[in-house]
Amino acid sequence: MKNITIKDVAEMAEVSISTVSRVINGRENVAPEYAVRVNAAMEALGWRPNSSAQNLRNCKGRTVGLILPNTSDPFFGSIADSVVSHCSQQELSVIILVSHTQGEYDEESMFRRLSQVGVDGLIYCSIREVNQEVFNKYFANTPAVICSRHDLIPGRPHVYFSHQKGGYLATRHLLEMGHRKIGLLVGVFGNKFNCADDLQPYLDDPVSAGPYSGVDKYIGARRALEEMNVPFYPELLEFVDLGNAYQSGMEAMRRLISRTADIDAVFCSNDLSANGAISMLNQQKVRVPDQVSIIGYDNGLMATCTQPQLSTVVQDTNLLGLECVRTMKLLLDGQLCGDTVLDVQLIVRQSSCRRQM
Repeated sequence: MKNITIKDVAEMAEVSISTVSRVINGRENVAPEYAVRVNAAMEALGWRPNSSAQNLRNCKGRTVGLILPNTSDPFFGSIADSVVSHCSQQELSVIILVSHTQGEYDEESMFRRLSQVGVDGLIYCSIREVNQEVFNKYFANTPAVICSRHDLIPGRPHVYFSHQKGGYLATRHLLEMGHRKIGLLVGVFGNKFNCADDLQPYLDDPVSAGPYSGVDKYIGARRALEEMNVPFYPELLEFVDLGNAYQSGMEAMRRLISRTADIDAVFCSNDLSANGAISMLNQQKVRVPDQVSIIGYDNGLMATCTQPQLSTVVQDTNLLGLECVRTMKLLLDGQLCGDTVLDVQLIVRQSSCRRQM
């Protein structure tokens, strides 16, 4: 018989895993209809959170907190799925908190809530620099794994993808296909960056880009341009708000083509923004890839559901979740762990081709 998990409850109730977690914990910020659906799904599946958040304060099992920017983005949602699945295999319970909601980011509130519950470990994916004093105030003695970011909190193991390599591979491919006017859509949360000058400190010190995967990809892209002796033009840079990546990608693409008519390729920080860029090009009667090649990043489901199918950089979120949980289990067992760097690869599909002369 299949082992029923929180993921199965979420799928039957047609809600996110984090919503199921909030219902289990009796949180107030759940719409009544969602609570009804979750409870009905739990009843239908015969599932009871006997070792999860409902009983955490006096639970004998071990519980891991998972903080993600959001779960609506396919990338972060798939991380949640992977972490919950692999924790279940290790008999670890999971509480999921979302740190970035409605444009607001309250780091200390997330830390405080998990600390009050009393989790045994933390898997944390941040979207900006972390206030280490605040972090240690709540988790100085708690095993913690930093997910999908590097060089964020000294002394803690980080599990992350080589995004600088990913940016390099994508841009190098476009260059080898003869493209020279390559737009860069750099994905960030919020409005921290506004122009190329804002990114220069990270080019000078790539380690400092740790909290910003989009900046890592930009660093890799710039390295590819330099190797091929292709100049970088600041007017080819745009920023995409990852909190609304599709719409932001459309708007960024509109700005690019309005000021740079001869642009012939674009590398986007994620697949959502790439799909937004393609939509805008379609509206402007610009053919993809004949006139403008597009490369995304993630290789989520939509990469193969769009027309043309999206060339993209693959980051295996199931592997990311597996390695985060593996590292967490070692920490909980009292072992020391270092960083784990996961590889990426480029998949070439129909949205990119050799530059048409």
